[in-house]
Amino acid sequence: MNPPVPRHRWRWTVALLVLLFAMGGAAWWFAQRDAVRPVYFLAYDATTFTLAPVLRPLPDPRGDPAAFARSALAALTEGPRASEEADGLSSAVPEATRLLAASLENERLTVDLTRAFTSGGGSASMRGRLEQVRWTFTEPGGITSVRLLVEGEPLELLGGEGLIVEPTWTRDDETLPRW
Repeated sequence: MNPPVPRHRWRWTVALLVLLFAMGGAAWWFAQRDAVRPVYFLAYDATTFTLAPVLRPLPDPRGDPAAFARSALAALTEGPRASEEADGLSSAVPEATRLLAASLENERLTVDLTRAFTSGGGSASMRGRLEQVRWTFTEPGGITSVRLLVEGEPLELLGGEGLIVEPTWTRDDETLPRW
């Protein structure tokens, strides 16, 4: 027959289990926190537009694609900070643009935006907002393409000049576009 286990051992065992559960909860909580990810603004060098990455805290898109898309879009509509603006950065995404829905399936993020996304600006501005959305939304690991909807309908043409929008936007390589 085994001798009884002293009470102090049970207390230590329970304390150790509580500590392990607390550490697991803390690890989960830190994993859910926002990571610093690039958001892309426009840079203009007197003849050419390109994109410039700046860092912003954004949620993990694999955990909550809608929260990620909402935060990323908010960063784009708010535009660059004063210091970034002083460095020549801007945003072509209209301030009134809002996210209606977002979903992630097979590494493709589908975002449904309000009609405000299609308003104002010339062809360079329209191309700029498309590039900003494409590069910002495909930056995190696990998202290889973005599909744009405007009020539930696929975005096929943008602007008065009829800029053709691909059904699904991907990055062909890591070279920032210039136009």
